[in-house]
Amino acid sequence: MVRRGEFVYCGREMRFALRKTAPFLLSYLFIGIAFGIMMTEAGYAPVWSVLSAIFIYAGSMQIVMVPLVAAGAPLYALALMALFINARHMFYGLGFVEKFRRAGGLKYPYMVLTLTDEAYSALCTLE
Repeated sequence: MVRRGEFVYCGREMRFALRKTAPFLLSYLFIGIAFGIMMTEAGYAPVWSVLSAIFIYAGSMQIVMVPLVAAGAPLYALALMALFINARHMFYGLGFVEKFRRAGGLKYPYMVLTLTDEAYSALCTLE
């Protein structure tokens, strides 16, 4: 059972989180639309856009992938490009290792693996 005071506190937290993350939602929306248009223009069915959005956790890699796949680039080239593009996330995580480790349990690896450009910038601006 949730007491009244706890519910109000939770509401403040949700409003705070929404204010901090709403701009990122818009950026994800427009990048997703751009990716969908690129895939359609390259001649791929919408199902490929959805599948790549599910399995590729890097919006910038999705954008780079379209012309590479359309040009017939080999799989190892795509994998190498993904490694180079996403290597920046290792450096993002270094600044938050101790903070994330304090979360403990399964939260720690989840927080490390899901640290995106937007999440990093939001975390850097929080007091």
